Amino acid sequence: DSPVLLLINQRSEIRHEIPIHQLKSRFSNLKGELNTIDLSCENEKIAYFVDTLEYHIRRLPQFQKGEKLPKKWIIIRESLLKYNKKYILLEDFRTLCTKNGIIDNKKQKYLLSYFNDMGAILFFDVPFLNKLVILDTSWLTKAIYKLFDHTEKRNINGIFSKADLDEVWGTSEYETFQDEILLI
Repeated sequence: DSPVLLLINQRSEIRHEIPIHQLKSRFSNLKGELNTIDLSCENEKIAYFVDTLEYHIRRLPQFQKGEKLPKKWIIIRESLLKYNKKYILLEDFRTLCTKNGIIDNKKQKYLLSYFNDMGAILFFDVPFLNKLVILDTSWLTKAIYKLFDHTEKRNINGIFSKADLDEVWGTSEYETFQDEILLI
């Protein structure tokens, strides 16, 4: 239910046709118009977009309620950033919470959900995916695009086999969680 704003970093004369009205009819959380900005030089447009983004952030339920983050949560978030890892196991997250005084399982789960909702981490609370806490969302995005790029080069339009997965994600960076990435 989070609001979504669209921004295109337009650095050339090439125009991208994005059917914003069709998207808005399908996705009620899509807010505003399509923002096309050259981020290298259009400072006024950037400032306007930042103001719009802030406007929507301040209307999130967490801000409307005036929630204050407990110090323990901030310490846990800072610890996650210091890990300098792409992901951790759920049990590692729980251990970190316990070390910082959040022992109750329900409170740990709530904090995990909160961090996920705020975009600080990715966590899928569904069977088979709920053992992995993704700290570096760009790691996951790159993995998915590597597969798309691979199928495009082979001219197979997104169709792939297990052999393709092994070729693309067969590195130490991805091979441990090939199945999970595929499900995501």
